[in-house]
Amino acid sequence: MMILSFKIPFKHIAIFLLFIQGIILIGYLYFNNQQFNIKTAIIFLSVASSWPIIYHYLYEKDYKSYLLSIQNRYLTKYANDIVFLLDSNFNFIEINDKAIKTYGYSHEEFFKMKFYNLCDQEKYSEDDEVYTKIDSHDGYIYETIHKKKDGSTFPVEISSRTIIAGGKKHYHSIIRNITERKKTEAILRRYQLLSENTRDIILFVRSDGQIIDANLAALQAYGYNSEDILTLNIQNIREKATRTLINYQLREAVDKGIVFETIHQRKDGSTFPVEVSSKGALLEGEQIVVSIIRDISERKKFELQIKHLATHDYLTNIPNRYYLEESLKRYVAKAKRGTTSALLLLDLDNFKLVNDTKGHVAGDELLIIFTKILKANLREEDLLTRLGGDEFAVLLEGISINEATEIAEKLRAVIDNQTIALSLINVRFNLTVSIGLSMVDGSMDPIQILSQADRALYIAKESGRNRVITIKGVEDTEEKLTMTNQLISLIKKALRDNLFEIVFQPIVKVAHRDIIHFEALLRLKDDHGHLISPGHFIPVAERFGMMAQIDLWVLQSVIDTLRMHEGISIFINISGTSLSNERLLNQFESIVLNSSVEPSRLGFEITETAAARDMIKAEQWIRKLKRLGCKFAIDDFGIGFSSFSYLRLLPVDYLKIDGSFIYNIDQETTNLALVKAMNTVAHTLDKKTIAEFVENENILQILNELDVDYAQGYFIGIPAQIEQYVMNKNNEKQEHLD
Repeated sequence: MMILSFKIPFKHIAIFLLFIQGIILIGYLYFNNQQFNIKTAIIFLSVASSWPIIYHYLYEKDYKSYLLSIQNRYLTKYANDIVFLLDSNFNFIEINDKAIKTYGYSHEEFFKMKFYNLCDQEKYSEDDEVYTKIDSHDGYIYETIHKKKDGSTFPVEISSRTIIAGGKKHYHSIIRNITERKKTEAILRRYQLLSENTRDIILFVRSDGQIIDANLAALQAYGYNSEDILTLNIQNIREKATRTLINYQLREAVDKGIVFETIHQRKDGSTFPVEVSSKGALLEGEQIVVSIIRDISERKKFELQIKHLATHDYLTNIPNRYYLEESLKRYVAKAKRGTTSALLLLDLDNFKLVNDTKGHVAGDELLIIFTKILKANLREEDLLTRLGGDEFAVLLEGISINEATEIAEKLRAVIDNQTIALSLINVRFNLTVSIGLSMVDGSMDPIQILSQADRALYIAKESGRNRVITIKGVEDTEEKLTMTNQLISLIKKALRDNLFEIVFQPIVKVAHRDIIHFEALLRLKDDHGHLISPGHFIPVAERFGMMAQIDLWVLQSVIDTLRMHEGISIFINISGTSLSNERLLNQFESIVLNSSVEPSRLGFEITETAAARDMIKAEQWIRKLKRLGCKFAIDDFGIGFSSFSYLRLLPVDYLKIDGSFIYNIDQETTNLALVKAMNTVAHTLDKKTIAEFVENENILQILNELDVDYAQGYFIGIPAQIEQYVMNKNNEKQEHLD
């Protein structure tokens, strides 16, 4: 509360004293009997006695003026805005506290200045012109730049008007610091610019879902104009099936923010997938939701492509092993409800001979033709898949063992009687096929079914090929055990007598073809000298716990090779089952440390799928062996994950881009784009890339243009004994010296 003190002005005291003097004069004259003078004194007293009336009038009038003056001075002194009173020459007459605090000048300094001393030099002439406008208008509001005592400047809004006091012109100015407003306006301008130029949709929505603002991208995406879109609720742009979640999503957005995917609908009724990032905000005191919406049609298309690549064979475009295993789970579940099915495993006899003598291009064409023949002779509901190499599988749903055997025999006969013409090399082949059959009757799980069919196929090939062998469950137990035991015995014998073989395939720099290291590839032959596919003996070794011994054998053999041949580096494949074996990891560490080989010459590869199965164990192996100085690579990169985020967790040196993306990169633009993306991601994470399955010069040139670092494949070099490559390298050196 403000207490006001008030003093009686001097003129009121003078009147009062005059009245007192009149009374004294009348008393004096009366006692001295001076009548004329008494009359005169009475007149004088009458005039003087009117002072209360005069006093009342003057007092009330001055008091009200005084109160108004006090009020104005109080408002001016304590106003939030700067207040100046200037004379006609722009001298300061009145300055409030806000002005002193803002500009940094004292009262005395202000009174020595003129108003234009506060103006920024660049704005001086502009402000001078403004006061001409003030004189010709009933007040004027404008913006300019003012300067403080310390030299810093700030934007102001000035409201000035001319006033006449005592016959003289004055200027009364109220000045507001608009720095924050200008910042807000700049933010709004940036938002406007961003909003109108971004490809993302931006919507402002009330808590009830009513749209209150939308950017240009929203209008273009949904097909509405700027007026119509503001009549819509968020429900109007959501696909009907997704509308039940709207209220929940709006609440989540207000509470903590939410990111989700949904389907939006255009004005014409067409739909498109979107990713929505929504967060609550206050707008002029009202709770709203701001949503940034991104059309993810292309991303979804890309994800479908990735999913297709992950579940389908790159060469034949039919489902792959993963797809078969997932389907087999459903078939087993149906079998338990009474619908029996059958699994056929097919393997082209002597396909390796075609591949080795005529090359991979001929081999690929042969596999494509073989796929077409199988499709033409299967029912529409049958599932044909490629497991890898020349091995295929067929799932026959709702079928008896006799019907399945009949279909298998039909397929065998068709292939046997078919002359396959390879147009690319103008050669004809007569091939045969071996088939293993296992029933899906609910008595076994998918792994057991695959294992049984695999044993049946092995027996078919061992029995002379070009035949169908069926294992009928329990009654064939002795046959199953015999085949498995044969493989187990063969593996044990190979470990005991060093019968495994290792061949080496080179990896070269794409730019100038120099070999940087080799990959060690394991081979096993049976008692007849026939090569057994790693796809056959590795699963048995893993299933019966022999993989750790094989991995140790390979490591020791590679170290012996490195001792014998200086100047080369070799990478070894580690089985996925070995990653969970901590004792084996310690053995690896001990062997590397106790060898005389520089650890940097030794590298290891694990498949992306194996890493995905147990990221923690994979990271443990990678970090421990890298600490010794060894290198690490992720094999089959691109098919095990739909996201690259895991790469940040695995400190590998190389990413080996799976051959399914490489082999036809010169013909398939999708694979070209995918390889480019993978290479960019790898380089961003400071990892080198190796392209597998490089089969011709054209592919190598494309890889060079994409800046892929290294390449591997039959065009670069076939798997062979290390001595062959060392000899070639020595010959090249000798030729260079000559």
